[in-house]
Amino acid sequence: MTQGARGFLTRPEILTAGINLGNPVLAQAGVSATAPKGVSVAIARALAAELGVAIEITSFDHASHAFNAVSRGEVDITFLAIDAERAKQVAFSQPYVVIEGTYLVSNVSLFQSAVDLDSPGRLIASSKGSAYDLHLSRSLKHAKLVDTTGIDQALAILAEGRVDAVAGVRQALDMALQQRRPGAGRVLADRFLEIRQAVCVQKQNAAAVPFIDKVLEKLKASGILTAALKESGQVAEVYRSSDHSSVQP
Repeated sequence: MTQGARGFLTRPEILTAGINLGNPVLAQAGVSATAPKGVSVAIARALAAELGVAIEITSFDHASHAFNAVSRGEVDITFLAIDAERAKQVAFSQPYVVIEGTYLVSNVSLFQSAVDLDSPGRLIASSKGSAYDLHLSRSLKHAKLVDTTGIDQALAILAEGRVDAVAGVRQALDMALQQRRPGAGRVLADRFLEIRQAVCVQKQNAAAVPFIDKVLEKLKASGILTAALKESGQVAEVYRSSDHSSVQP
């Protein structure tokens, strides 16, 4: 790898990567904050190997924290969902994984479809600053969002009857029911958003995107992304441009 490809690095011989632990599809906590696991970690390590540099990992517990870090230049890359508002401050690679944004409702709820929840008087718990929160804040016409700090708080206020649904990533909602409150609700079968996950860099480093895209294509073709998802126990669709007409969510 030529020296020129390293132009987006804050430090010449180190790739600093921000890992978002707030999305369990992308990454999961490891033995320490600097040793998480998951598909985004596999990509970060592959990028460092292609560049011929060391890697330094910083873990974040929420997408908004990872976004702030890369937009301020505190890390060279991070892993987030493509979003038009975020794109004002960061540059995105092609997507590498596609996941769904949907709702969790109580077992006694009559709602069967995501679109039905966008009706007057309905309240939806949403994690402030997440990709689905940004989308819903722009797209909901009638229902109102209730800001939460994460899935635990959202499930708690759903159980108290203070909201009609909890918005989130399908896998995270499924996992929350299994691990935290078994039998406390159900996840709707449809979705309100297709969430396309990408690598992002600070806006001024957009010239690094073609290099990142080439590495992602290599990882897709080799099966490494599929293997990383399987190894971390996640079920998600690896994004392939031939299967999708646009990279926008």
